[in-house]
Amino acid sequence: MPAGRRSDGRLHDTGLIRPYRPCPSDFRDRFVELGWQAIGDHYRTNWRVIRRWIAEAGGGELREARAERVREHGRRLLHLTPVDAAHDHRVTAVTEYR
Repeated sequence: MPAGRRSDGRLHDTGLIRPYRPCPSDFRDRFVELGWQAIGDHYRTNWRVIRRWIAEAGGGELREARAERVREHGRRLLHLTPVDAAHDHRVTAVTEYR
């Protein structure tokens, strides 16, 4: 089996071969604001698409912009809070802590 192929002979698609979803126009700003941990949930997509969008939006320069924001404002941690743990186990609220 040639390298880079699945057991059925098809190529592995990591989101770089067939990019179905274009990079949003506000991706750069949202990535700098939210960071890697929250950006996938924000756009409701997977890490392979996020990785491709980061490369398209500037790669290392974009990561440096995020690092600078974290140095200036601190890391934004998102904690999920259930509405009523006794009756409803769905997570419905997001709170911000610094």
